[in-house]
Amino acid sequence: MLALGAIERPNHGEVLLPDGIVYPIKWAVVNHTTTGTFQVVAAVASRKIRVVAVDLVALANCDLDWRSGTSTIVINSQPLGVRVHYHRNYLPFGWFMETAVGQSLNINQVQATATNIRGAVLYIEVP
Repeated sequence: MLALGAIERPNHGEVLLPDGIVYPIKWAVVNHTTTGTFQVVAAVASRKIRVVAVDLVALANCDLDWRSGTSTIVINSQPLGVRVHYHRNYLPFGWFMETAVGQSLNINQVQATATNIRGAVLYIEVP
């Protein structure tokens, strides 16, 4: 199994889903310092981006919306406390964070005061 502590490794393994296809696990670094929507993973034609693990930390209190593209909210208002990790362990079938086909995975920092959000997202690209 993939351990989130091994985030710096270039190969994070693969996951076999019920459709019988093996998908490589990819990762994206999050390092954002302003309010508003920012891209975590670029859109991939004919694919959805499905989050399988997350570890984020904010340097001040903030709320996040996970988005498919820039407008569709996938998960609404997830709070992050000061230096408290927003963490979702590795889940092979993915968490509730999945984009529509051909859309990027974005996070919207909701509040007016900017804070630095850092961490990593592990994901797979599925049809």
